[in-house]
Amino acid sequence: MPIYEYRCSHCKHDFEELVRFECDETKLKCPKCGKGKVARRLSVFSARNAPAQSSPRVGPCGGCCAENGTCPMAE
Repeated sequence: MPIYEYRCSHCKHDFEELVRFECDETKLKCPKCGKGKVARRLSVFSARNAPAQSSPRVGPCGGCCAENGTCPMAE
């Protein structure tokens, strides 16, 4: 069952709801004000990456810096 995000058109309250079938969406009411005019919102998600390994530093020229932090191209 997907969880959808909705916003009430009357009071602007955002809420989430489990919806089994699209026809169930027409019966939704805002949990805050009880009005039945709600709109599905575009959901956003986040993903986590693995911790970054020691990545090379970028110098003023846009290239990688040497281990000591100096830019070989700046000399």
